[in-house]
Amino acid sequence: MHDMVAKALLFILGGMLIAAAGTSKLSEMGGLMKRYPLIGWLFFIVALALVGIPPLSGFLGKVLIVSGGISGGHYALTFIGLGSSIIVLYSLIKVFMAAFWGEAPAARTTPVSIRWSDYTAAIGLTLVVIFMGLGSEWIYSFTSQAGAVLSDPTLYINAVLKE
Repeated sequence: MHDMVAKALLFILGGMLIAAAGTSKLSEMGGLMKRYPLIGWLFFIVALALVGIPPLSGFLGKVLIVSGGISGGHYALTFIGLGSSIIVLYSLIKVFMAAFWGEAPAARTTPVSIRWSDYTAAIGLTLVVIFMGLGSEWIYSFTSQAGAVLSDPTLYINAVLKE
């Protein structure tokens, strides 16, 4: 659930970023935080969520992956999983710094108007990312039940066939 929401938000913000900058080249972006601070901070929040920083939605998943890896004795896989989170954090913060805090190109014209529907979708998904993190214990109770059914299909078969 976290991946669906956070990556959808990242794609929406990426489109808004390209529209605001007028280019898809990161080297030609910069200084957008002054004109589009909401886009910048929403991008920063989703970057932290994708890495698994508490209290955002990616935290519980990271904790479960790490604890499962360690308890199963899969230390190398656990290390790779944590390493990939560091790489994701590095790449997203690099984009954040270059696009929002970098030097603004001299050729940039007046700010582009971003549609409110884009802002509404981005803010709504950001709130979902935050609430999924804050309510992760409640959500986990439902997802663990679904996981139990998926790992043991006889529960589903018995429920459907009533045998």
